[in-house]
Parts: sequence; C-alpha cells; structure tokens
Amino acid sequence: MPTQQYNQDQLWKVYETLPEELKQAVFSAENADHTFSICERYGIEECSQLASLVGLVLMGVMLPRDFEGALQKDLGLDQETAQRVAQEINRFIFYPVKQQLEQLHKAPGEKEEEKKDLGIPTPRHSDRDDYVVRTEPAETL
Repeated sequence: MPTQQYNQDQLWKVYETLPEELKQAVFSAENADHTFSICERYGIEECSQLASLVGLVLMGVMLPRDFEGALQKDLGLDQETAQRVAQEINRFIFYPVKQQLEQLHKAPGEKEEEKKDLGIPTPRHSDRDDYVVRTEPAETL
C-alpha cells in the first residue's frame, strides 16, 4: 500500500506550482532511463511504482529523506536493496535538483543557513579529500 494516495488532479495542481527545473525533472527522459536501469539492475518489477515515488519527491510531496523507507514499505525492498536504490536515485536524479528541492521545502522567512536537511547527500566522490579533478591531460610516456 502506497505511503499516501494522491489523485491525479491533486498532483497536477502541485506540478503546476513547481519551478521549471523540477517540472523538467519530473518528465525527464534521462531520469526515466535512470529509473528503468535501476529497476533492471535490482530486479524491481514495479518500475512504474518506483517512478511514482521518484515523482513524489521531485514534486515536493515526499521528502527525499523518506524515500528509502518508502522503497521498503511500498515496494517491499529489503533494507540493503532500498539503501542502494535510494543512493543511486539520490545521486542521479535528486542531487542535480537539490537546490530547487531545498527552495521548495524552505519555510517562509527561513534563512538560507537555517534550511533543513532534506536527506540528499553529496555524491560520494565529491566529498572525499583524495578526489582530484584533472584539468590537464595526463602526460604520455
């Protein structure tokens, strides 16, 4: 049973109020491809249900930090699989629009430094000290 049911009219009303970046993310072919490949990789048969959960987060109806729990509850995924799926969705779908999601959930009058943690971690490679972006081509021997 889904976390909470929304009818199509309610979801369209929410969608219409979204910033353009989030509207694009909801119907992005690239995000659909990511979702489909994750379904294939983890053997998730209810791919449309996974896509619906992703959409709920992108529309601000569900907090990203609640996404992993919804995967367990709504799709019946075990904790480890839900964690891996959530990690990939966070990295490839939610993180690119993290700023827009934060704005969406920002309380009126809330200052930038006071914004709450939505549960979208920085992709793992960018928070390591040993991660170096090479700006010049490597020397050839």
